[in-house]
Amino acid sequence: MTDIHTLLKQLQSDDVDAICTAATVLGHQQISEVVQPLLDLLTHDDASVRLAAMTALRRIRDERASVPFIDLLNDPDTAIRRGASTWFMTISGDQSALVEPLCAVMLAEASRMSTREFAAMLLGKYGDERAIPALHQAMTTYPRLQTRITQTLRRMADPRSVPVLLPLLGDQHEMRLQATAAKTLEAIGTPDALEAARAWREKRGRTGPDERK
Repeated sequence: MTDIHTLLKQLQSDDVDAICTAATVLGHQQISEVVQPLLDLLTHDDASVRLAAMTALRRIRDERASVPFIDLLNDPDTAIRRGASTWFMTISGDQSALVEPLCAVMLAEASRMSTREFAAMLLGKYGDERAIPALHQAMTTYPRLQTRITQTLRRMADPRSVPVLLPLLGDQHEMRLQATAAKTLEAIGTPDALEAARAWREKRGRTGPDERK
């Protein structure tokens, strides 16, 4: 079997196949020594190298991969984006270090819309209040995210979101967004939020939250 140091040296080869082979073998090594060299390959020009490095890091499951994987959510290669998404859906534990990088990628002008939506979903899953200003900004900057972020804000149920949500009850917005905003205001539960949701439901002839989640 090729020793670790030889494989690490092979990662610096000009031969893409050799790099991928080395990364694959190293992925089965549960040692911290190989993590940083694999992380360095995540910005390689060749998609097959990035994919091999990402796959290896997913096998090792070292938390140092999480922040670099955020950038992979915008990778041109579909398999890499899918692998990065799977990583974030399966990791557990304290993810507070990811909040600021996820806010940044959600607001980045160069990000894919699907990446922004996924980041908003993760921020809701983590429930960290530091994300709330960025979520409010994203709702204003990217109207297509309004429904997703309104759902995310429901999980956080922070009163600071009330002024952002109230305008979404207006007739100029699609019904699903209005209904989602009403349900989120009810989850927040402050007097002004509850009154606004109640008034909206009376106007629509509704007595309870029957909209899609």
